[in-house]
Amino acid sequence: MNTRTRKNIVFVHGKRYTILPTLSLQGFIAIDIMEGSCTKERFKNFVISDVLPKINPFSGPNSVIVLDNAKIHHNNDLIEYLQAFEICVEFLPPYSSDLNPIETAFSVIKIFLKKNYNFIESFNNPIYALLIASFHIIFAMVEGFFKGTVYL
Repeated sequence: MNTRTRKNIVFVHGKRYTILPTLSLQGFIAIDIMEGSCTKERFKNFVISDVLPKINPFSGPNSVIVLDNAKIHHNNDLIEYLQAFEICVEFLPPYSSDLNPIETAFSVIKIFLKKNYNFIESFNNPIYALLIASFHIIFAMVEGFFKGTVYL
């Protein structure tokens, strides 16, 4: 009765990885995975080299880029560059992860990683393992990710 509650917590101080995905109604159209955090410059280069060739001028398919309010997304040079190609760039309201279908995709990836921990641990290259986990987002799932948002 008069004893303290004790809880053992394991803190993992391992390497961190960042996944930069571009999600459309057809699934991922571009993805970049890196060790550590992403810089504004790396994000800009990813959008220009990997995303821009796969999107279209507004009002065609894949013509709107919706971003959350991460600091790396706020780059006026990049936004102006995209607008020059008639790409519509929209920002979500602050603290609106419920409107962001990518958050549901991240949840699916994390569940896959937890369920397949031993399989993932067998890889020497964690970036490759994260790529495999990302490829488990299939077309049939994506529409459900968007249905919970204002986009469909």
